Amino acid sequence: MRTKRTLSSKYGKVFILLLIGYLFLLYLQGVYNILCLNHEIRQVKADIAILIGKNNRLRDEVDALRDPRYVEGAARERLGLVKPGETLFILAEPANKATSP
Repeated sequence: MRTKRTLSSKYGKVFILLLIGYLFLLYLQGVYNILCLNHEIRQVKADIAILIGKNNRLRDEVDALRDPRYVEGAARERLGLVKPGETLFILAEPANKATSP
């Protein structure tokens, strides 16, 4: 009888140790998942900050485009447009001294 108790006691201890090891591995996996998620959260927050900056710049641009003076200035500068009756003067760059006689 004593041998049965010793055998079952040994199996019980091994079972408990295996159970503790398994639970410890589950714990480590949870910690790893939390660390990965925290890293992902930091990346998403950085992406959000970048997108907020872009959004603010685009809003400023939209506000500027609603101003007729800005649109007129952009059309004159970028497209070279002039109002009727105005004369457009395009100034040439001075010639390089090395190329002139």
